[in-house]
Amino acid sequence: MRLFVKIVSLLPLWFLYLLVDVLFFPIVYHLVRYRRRTVRNNLRNSFPDYSWMQIKTIERKHYRSFCDLVVEVIYGYGASRAEMARRAKFTHIKEYAEISKQYGGSIIMLGHLGNWEWLTEVGNEVAPYGVKSMHVYRKLRNEKMNDLMTEIRLKHGSELVEKKQVLRQMVAQRKLETPFAYGFIADQKPSPSVTHYYWTNFLNQNTPFLDGAEQLATRFHYPVFYAYIRRPHRGYYEIDMQLLTDKPQTLAPYTITEYFARRLEQNILEQPHIWLWTHNRWKYTYSEEKDVLKIIHKTNKETDKE
Repeated sequence: MRLFVKIVSLLPLWFLYLLVDVLFFPIVYHLVRYRRRTVRNNLRNSFPDYSWMQIKTIERKHYRSFCDLVVEVIYGYGASRAEMARRAKFTHIKEYAEISKQYGGSIIMLGHLGNWEWLTEVGNEVAPYGVKSMHVYRKLRNEKMNDLMTEIRLKHGSELVEKKQVLRQMVAQRKLETPFAYGFIADQKPSPSVTHYYWTNFLNQNTPFLDGAEQLATRFHYPVFYAYIRRPHRGYYEIDMQLLTDKPQTLAPYTITEYFARRLEQNILEQPHIWLWTHNRWKYTYSEEKDVLKIIHKTNKETDKE
């Protein structure tokens, strides 16, 4: 698999897009129909006032964007530093780096928009300012695929830390006084076993959000940024590092998570097709989620007694 990815990464991007148009998109969308029901339900519930044609248009554009993402990730594995800098443009990067240095670190929150994998390129962007970038990831179940994705992500100047180890990593880096910017993809659906999450109206639906990034920002007094991602053209991304707050410890609980939800929603509405609609974001409703949590907590208590 690694050899195949290395070979494909050497192909020009225009050729990979050609494969998307004539092969990958038709297979994924028409033949395999990958998570079509989930995508369609998500779009209908998020845009209840949209016509069927509007939903269909976003749906098709989303699947093209999704297929583009796959080949772009592979292409980025073999792309030069100059090529990546040309395709992933960061704005307000100097201000972002200076604030991160001032507070000894920072938190970046982002969603599954555009090519979020290329955000690891920020590591190369902040290095000249004496700041390092650390991106939090969830380990994949497939060991070989996890190793491959780790290798690809490390190509762009950022370091990686598994989500279960992030607190320990932040404490260790704090002692070394190394300014690190920690990136969190914060639009994941909380697991039923998670006890800390925040409910808010998001895309016309009652939606739970993880608040881990907010908790860490408050604990370490780190400023929080939102990475606003746009896709002006195929194969090109603009990432605007927008400050949400530089005083997280002064805010009421869940305020930062609410800030993130509103900024993410705005980002999605600007270009809805580039968000990851295949994710079953609304698997649980409010009441159903609470019922699942009660069952799991009861099981855990019974296991503890045994």
